[in-house]
Order: sequence, then C-alpha cells, then structure tokens
Amino acid sequence: MTCSRSFALILLTLTGALLLGAAAAAPPDAPPAAAPDAPPSIKAIAMARHDLPLGFTVAGKVAAVKVKPGDRVAPGQVLVELEDIEGQTLVAIYKLRAESDLAIQAAHLKVVIARLEEDRLKGLLAQNAAAPFEYDKAVATRKVAEIEEQQTRQDQEQAKLQYEQSRARHDQYLLKAPPGVAGVVEAVAVEEGQTVEQLKPVLRLVATDPLWIDVPVATADTLGLIVGDSVTVHSALPGHDQPMTARIIHLAAVADPASDTRNVRLELANPAALPAGTQVVVTLRKPAVADGR
Repeated sequence: MTCSRSFALILLTLTGALLLGAAAAAPPDAPPAAAPDAPPSIKAIAMARHDLPLGFTVAGKVAAVKVKPGDRVAPGQVLVELEDIEGQTLVAIYKLRAESDLAIQAAHLKVVIARLEEDRLKGLLAQNAAAPFEYDKAVATRKVAEIEEQQTRQDQEQAKLQYEQSRARHDQYLLKAPPGVAGVVEAVAVEEGQTVEQLKPVLRLVATDPLWIDVPVATADTLGLIVGDSVTVHSALPGHDQPMTARIIHLAAVADPASDTRNVRLELANPAALPAGTQVVVTLRKPAVADGR
C-alpha cells in the first residue's frame, strides 16, 4: 500500500514537471497585427514649388543689383540690371514718337486747307471765274494731302512697333522674376560692376508657398486615389507639429516596376513658411466604400 502511494506521488510530480516545462518552452504571444485597413504613412521631402536659377540671355556689365537674399519679390519685378545706355535711349526716342500725334494733327490741317481751296475753286469755276486747270490742281493737292495724312498715321503705327521692339531688346538687360512667380531671393551671385556671361545663373529664386511633395506610394494603395483627394502631412519641426492637409495634384501614369510604387505629387499650402527640404510623413486617407471608386 505504501509503495502504491509513493508511486502515485512520483507520477504526479513528473507530470507537473512536464507541464511546467512545456509551458516555459511555448513561444510568447505575437504582437497584434496592424489593422488591414489602416492608412499607409510614408516619409517624403517637401520641395519648393519653384526653385529657379535665373540668368541673362545676353552678356554684359551689371549696372544695379536691386535685391538681396531674403527679399520677397513679386512677378515681373526687376532683380538685376545690366548696362544698356544705347537701348535705353532708343526706348525713349521711340516712346516719344509713338505717343506724339503732332505730325498727324499737322497733316490733317493740310487736308482741311486743301479741301477748302478745292471748294473755293469749284465755286469760281461755276462762275467762270477760274480756269479748269486751277480746279484740277486743287483736287490733286487735296488728294496728296489726304495721302500724306495716311502716311503720317502709318508712320506713327510704325513708331509704336519700333517702341515695342526696342523695349523687348532692352528687357534682355533686365533680369525679372518670371510671370506668375512670387517668391524669395535665396542667393545673389553678382555685384555692381561685375561682368556676367550669357545664360550663366546669377540669382536663385524660390517659391515655397505652396510646397510640393512627391510621395512614392505602393501601386496598390494608389488605385483608389484621384486628383483632388486630401492627405495628412506631419512635420517633426518645432512649432510645426500640428497635422496639415495637402491635396493630390498629380498621379503618375506609369508605376516604377522595380519598387512597385507610383509617384503621387501633393500640394501643401505653406502660410507658416515651412522650409523646403523638410522631412515630412504623409498619411494617405483610405477612400470610403460609399465613394464608389
């Protein structure tokens, strides 16, 4: 009887030891998997909407540098000017000719006088008080005066064209902010009196409002996106930790087969002057089923 009890105790002890060993050898529970419908977040770089190296189409000597790094400029604003004394003179001459109507007024008065003389001789001819050739001469004089008036008007139109041509030529010596681009001068590489080469950049102009962000998104995650969709952008910079909303302005028509991604370009309003080149995290928003996409 005693042996039976001892054997039972030994068996229970061994069984307990085996159970404890099995429990210790079991792997820990795996962490919960991410929700299958969680929106993807992707790191990207915010870029300037415009980053333009600007130079002259002609060579010349710098007459004036009108901006400095950090200046905000408007579209069409003159940034740097080259010497062009001859061009400036031609612009002034043709402007004067194009805007003056003195020659036209004088030519018109000649026409008026010629018509009065023609009418006077016509009346005298009817009274046999003038010879026919005198009247014919008055008619010819009136016609010549009318032609001269037309020629004077054409000369003024030509002067207007010459004025525009001279302005266009002189504009080659003026470096301006491109139309539609308002930005900040990032760098100036010339000084007054310095000679510049044709097409060599002398100034860098950037526009950072809005910013552009190119995001390589997994091709499968882009299939429900359309231009105009909103996405969330986060920056780790101090003072810019609040989520921002950007919108999709372009979806690449061709995916990259090597990475199986598709470029998605975003536009982000930047009134707080977030610097270009900043690292951001873009969170795509899954389209709702009700959208029918």
